Amino acid sequence: MKNNWIAIDWGTTNFRAFLLENNQVIDRLSEPCGLLSVKEAQFAVTLQRLLSPWLGALRAIACGRGQSR
Repeated sequence: MKNNWIAIDWGTTNFRAFLLENNQVIDRLSEPCGLLSVKEAQFAVTLQRLLSPWLGALRAIACGRGQSR
């Protein structure tokens, strides 16, 4: 998985992630687990659970739209 990386779009209502190899999508995940649904700010634990099939990938890039309060 030397040239693999993960792109993440974690918005307020949904989580989407894409496993890329040499900038080509080779797998994808989608869960109705947006940032607003994460209990007790357990973001790291939730991210690790969601990405567990791909944890051997070398890099991750995350983006999303936060909600102002």
